[in-house]
Amino acid sequence: MEAIRMKTMKSPTSPKDIQQNGVINHLELYQGAPDYDDEGKLSVGAYHPLDGDQKTPPGTSSTWLAAWNVANCIQGAGILSLPYAVREGGYAAIITHLMLTAFGCYTCKILGNCLYETELSEDGKVRQVRVRSSYSDIGDACWKGGGRFINYIQLIDLIAVAALYLELPGFLMMDAFPNAPVSQVGWTVITAVVVLPSIFLKTLTMIAWLSMMAVVAYFVMAACVVGYGLSITDQWETSNWQHFTLETFMVSFGLTLFHYDTVYAAIPSVEESMKHRHKFNRMINWTFVWLTVFNLLYGVMAYLTFGSHTAELITDSLPRGPYHIVNVLVVIKALLTYPLMIFMIITYIEWLRIQFLPPCHGMTVNQLPGMWAMIFRVLLVLFTLFLAIIVPHFRHFMGFIGALMTPFVAYIIPCGCHLKLKYHELRWYEISFEILIIVVAIGGGTLAVIFATKQLIEAYLP
Repeated sequence: MEAIRMKTMKSPTSPKDIQQNGVINHLELYQGAPDYDDEGKLSVGAYHPLDGDQKTPPGTSSTWLAAWNVANCIQGAGILSLPYAVREGGYAAIITHLMLTAFGCYTCKILGNCLYETELSEDGKVRQVRVRSSYSDIGDACWKGGGRFINYIQLIDLIAVAALYLELPGFLMMDAFPNAPVSQVGWTVITAVVVLPSIFLKTLTMIAWLSMMAVVAYFVMAACVVGYGLSITDQWETSNWQHFTLETFMVSFGLTLFHYDTVYAAIPSVEESMKHRHKFNRMINWTFVWLTVFNLLYGVMAYLTFGSHTAELITDSLPRGPYHIVNVLVVIKALLTYPLMIFMIITYIEWLRIQFLPPCHGMTVNQLPGMWAMIFRVLLVLFTLFLAIIVPHFRHFMGFIGALMTPFVAYIIPCGCHLKLKYHELRWYEISFEILIIVVAIGGGTLAVIFATKQLIEAYLP
């Protein structure tokens, strides 16, 4: 038991002290004693706290809703290029997808564990105390300025993803209406005008419903692709798998990484919202399992259907006619997701407390911010539009962002923070596994960035 960090519990904090700037900084929960082995160390299965006599109210979200929120973050624009990733990587792409999913599932759970400290109360009971409420809080607990560094990384990442969601409708509308007198840039500008009113949305609740409908649109899109594939099984190409080459494999690697680009920013709030927090690990496990099964079946089946003609965006592979309703569904998904990206960007800017910027939110949840803040929101939309116009190569841009950002936010930082905060509670093979994840993320991410940059440069050359 010497390995467990023991502290004396302080008296309960008053609600006024707990709530500061709208962010809960310290939640004390009595969770009961976790399971220990003979060496006095916690196992991964015991990482997450048990429900018990909670000194602060539990969340209100069911486990199902929490799983839906995690799935919502994972099933982004990356699903459009998943069949292309299978085409480029072949069998290696499938193995890589399974590996990155297993790593991602593990790092989501240890990120949730980093929100807690194991302490000993005055009456001798072991408690799991929730002392952190966000990803940046975890970073601050590990290194001076770590939280600010994490916020900047996620802010840059979210701005890039928001630009992708403006670029995607332009790309698809060009394909759906090739004879229309509007260029891809023109469609992208129209998209920005359509989503501009979203800056007036006041609360995350309004945006959450839009985001939920967006995920439904993606699942319907994937169902249409699978349905078309099943209707022509006699034409499947089962012997045309890509032979391994480093460049095509790294393209596939970057596109696969993009799947897990934004989920980690949401993990602390999802965990906090759960009514039964002891089910967090189980919820993460099952969410990753069924998403992996769904995505691999969809990706492999789409590749078998279209073979070497599998396009960078799967919607381009579908035949003209009724199936092009899929383009409309994906455009709807992009339009409904963009407000969530902008809301998250504004929230991160607020957290960074950049002095020369006006308050990004109103004084209350039902009040809009001031005029200068609204002007700033318009400028933010215009900036993402600028990025979407100057980088009009959707797949290359997506692969580059996935290769550059995801290794940090999804693998390197969670494992680094967990090793820093929980090193004395881990077994040797858990430490080895987390070091392995960091090494794979650094090595694979570096190679993926090199090849993604090469492809971006080649896309601009005549």
